[in-house]
Amino acid sequence: MALPLIQRDLGLDAGTLSWVAAGYALTFGGFLVAGGRAADRYGRRPMFAGGNALIAAGSLVCALAPAGWVLLAGRAAQGLGAALSVPAALAAVLAVVPPGVRRGRALGLWTMAGAAGGASGFVLGGLISEYAGWRWLFAVIGPLTLAAAMLTPLVLPPPVAPDLKPKLARYGNTTTARYPSGSRKWERAQPAPGRSGPGDRGRLDLAGALLSTLSAVLLILGFTRAEGGGFADPWAWAPLLLAPLAVLAFLAVERRVPDPLVPPGIWSVRSFRAGAAVAAVLTATTSGAAVIGTLFLQDVLEVSAAASGAGFLLFSAGVVAASTAVPAVLRRIGPVSAMSTGLGAVAAALGLQAVAVAQESFPLLLAGLAGAGLGLGVASVASTTHGTATVDESTAGLVGGLLNAAAQIGTAIGIAVLLLVASVRPGPAGQATAFTAASAVAALSALTLAVRARR
Repeated sequence: MALPLIQRDLGLDAGTLSWVAAGYALTFGGFLVAGGRAADRYGRRPMFAGGNALIAAGSLVCALAPAGWVLLAGRAAQGLGAALSVPAALAAVLAVVPPGVRRGRALGLWTMAGAAGGASGFVLGGLISEYAGWRWLFAVIGPLTLAAAMLTPLVLPPPVAPDLKPKLARYGNTTTARYPSGSRKWERAQPAPGRSGPGDRGRLDLAGALLSTLSAVLLILGFTRAEGGGFADPWAWAPLLLAPLAVLAFLAVERRVPDPLVPPGIWSVRSFRAGAAVAAVLTATTSGAAVIGTLFLQDVLEVSAAASGAGFLLFSAGVVAASTAVPAVLRRIGPVSAMSTGLGAVAAALGLQAVAVAQESFPLLLAGLAGAGLGLGVASVASTTHGTATVDESTAGLVGGLLNAAAQIGTAIGIAVLLLVASVRPGPAGQATAFTAASAVAALSALTLAVRARR
């Protein structure tokens, strides 16, 4: 909501404004994997404190920005800081709370806090922008995140130096835990002199970190640019063509280093794969639908920005309400069935919103938003619980980073694809088609999980 004010105040053209809007998402989504691995290597406490300090610094730069490029630099710094602090915070939750009912309750509170923060930020952001000016949006963030960085030693437990050797073996690393001492395979498993091996906390796989970041940035950039200019835009299709090459280079590097950024065997863990896939589907369907719903409210029903924002509070309220009830759901039916149930509720709610758009009904759309929030709350907590079921001290940050990266990539893909679907037919007809497509994806995912749960 502050973008028009920023554009007018700084005299930005449309291209620069789009980069300002996308700068945070690019750095946040791109650096999540590296940030999560850094939390495992160097400790959750320094990464969380450092990330929040970087957010505070970036917010100050944004608040004082005299030009568009300075504002873009500040937004990029904010995204990088979030990529360091978010996986570290999730890793701290996973390390402190053991698996079971308590962890489900803790992850429910984690999801509820995110939804409540997003809702309050949406409302307060509009009020601050309108009555105090857009610069105060960033000025308020700085002291809050700086206080979080300063309070980190009092909140997070001290860093633990985990023995990575026996733990990473199950994720596919060639470590001494897999072969008996004295065998040829054991000798080949040892890192060469001067190189880092499992358990050495002094070095990070920098080549892997750079390539994983490049892969995510290219993918998110391509779909984000397609959201505004369509897939005919060179800034959309060129990154999407380069992203697979970056992924292949990343995989080639990971096979050669003794301690890869992402242990290759982690992809064989079924619970992690399912959790990451559900996280991506949830954000792809609900984030894309939220953009289409906003366009419908403001362009078709001609509802004001304030009224449409208040309507979307029902969505956040649904997420908050469902997050508090998820621990009981997990105890009764388990995480896989809970993910299926939540996705089924999202599918039904998106279908209701498709009907609401076709009939141009505001009340039906509000009901659909509330239902989608409830389904998202259940499935989101269940997917995080299931995806982190096998983590330990050595992988908590990495898994948290991967799950958040999956959600960020799902958001970029969902918004771009659903906008493309909506553009095929003009007006409410195309928007209803986009809602129907999102509902179908959520329903198919729910059915797949239901079959898996029954097996």
